[in-house]
Amino acid sequence: MLLCFLSFVRNLLLLIPNLNGDAQHIIKNIFSATEIILLVIIFKNKIFQENKTLANILFTIFVSVIATVYLIKGFAENMLPVEALESAVIIFISILSIARLAGRDDIHIFDDPLFWIAVGSIFYFITDVLVKSLVNLHEKNAEAEISGSRLLLDIANISRYFFYLLASFFYKGAGGEKKDDEFN
Repeated sequence: MLLCFLSFVRNLLLLIPNLNGDAQHIIKNIFSATEIILLVIIFKNKIFQENKTLANILFTIFVSVIATVYLIKGFAENMLPVEALESAVIIFISILSIARLAGRDDIHIFDDPLFWIAVGSIFYFITDVLVKSLVNLHEKNAEAEISGSRLLLDIANISRYFFYLLASFFYKGAGGEKKDDEFN
């Protein structure tokens, strides 16, 4: 639910009238970096249960690289290559987590909140990468093309919210207590 809230606040802040390009890039970069870090934390706790040390090292390297690039370039820059790297990492980790869930003996992956988070993340981030790469291929983007890509990304974001909402339903039991201890 925290991921949905972060995305909602980011989109709400981006709707502020008379917001210049630098301020928009700062908002996008800060919120996307926070979102990526949260997603990696969720996935690393599930995927690397046996090798927590390796997972912590890889996570630290990833966060250090992202933080270093943002600090060197500045948060006001449009960081499309960094966004593409972040999206690729989330897509890879999501696919890896679904494969890990499917490889278990008890095949109740639809009851696992991580499955729904992974499906929502795959759907959104693949759409994000495709739309941004197609829009960036054209030098002269028409305003209709840009607004169409924003609409497509908004639809993908709403779909992601739906999948994350499903994850929260499977995470909590009827009385509000945890159904299973997968995220601890």
